[in-house]
Amino acid sequence: RFEHRFTVPAGGEVGAVNLQFVDLKAGTVMFDSISLREASEVAAEAASAGERRDEFVSLVPGGEHALYLPEELPTLTLTLTNPTPDDLEFTCTTRTIDYFGVRRHGARGKTKVPAGGAVTRTLRYPQFDRPGFYCTTLEWTAGRFFGTAEGSFVRVTAPPAAPDPLF
Repeated sequence: RFEHRFTVPAGGEVGAVNLQFVDLKAGTVMFDSISLREASEVAAEAASAGERRDEFVSLVPGGEHALYLPEELPTLTLTLTNPTPDDLEFTCTTRTIDYFGVRRHGARGKTKVPAGGAVTRTLRYPQFDRPGFYCTTLEWTAGRFFGTAEGSFVRVTAPPAAPDPLF
C-alpha cells in the first residue's frame, strides 16, 4: 500500500500532480480530496504567462523495471501531449549521461502535435551495450510552453548460468 500526504502552505499552491502507474497487474487505486480542472483551462493560463509545463511531456522506461539484459534493446517511451485548442510543434533536445555524468548521446528533433492530441515515440538506445546506469534529460519548447522530462534505465549483465549456492 502506498499513501502520500502533503499540506500546501498558507498562500501556496500546487502547480501539478502527476500520477503514473506502470505494469499494474491488479489492485485498487483510491484518491481522496482531489479537485480536477480541464487541461485546456490550465494550458490557456500557461500560454498567457509563458509558464513551464512539465506535465505536457513524459519519458517512461520500458523493460522490466527499466532493467535491460544484454540481448534486450533499452527504450524510453516519449509522450508529447497538447491539451491546447491549437496545433503545437514541439522542439525536443535530449542529453543522455552515464552514472559518472559523462555525456554519452544527444539528439534534437521536432514533432507536430494536433490540438487536444498526443504523440508517442519510442526512443531506442542500441549503442548502450555496456552495463551501467543511463539517464536521459529532455528539454522541450512548443510555442510559449517549455519544460523538461527525465527517464533512466540500467543495462545489466546476464545472470550466471548456475545460481550461486551462497545466495
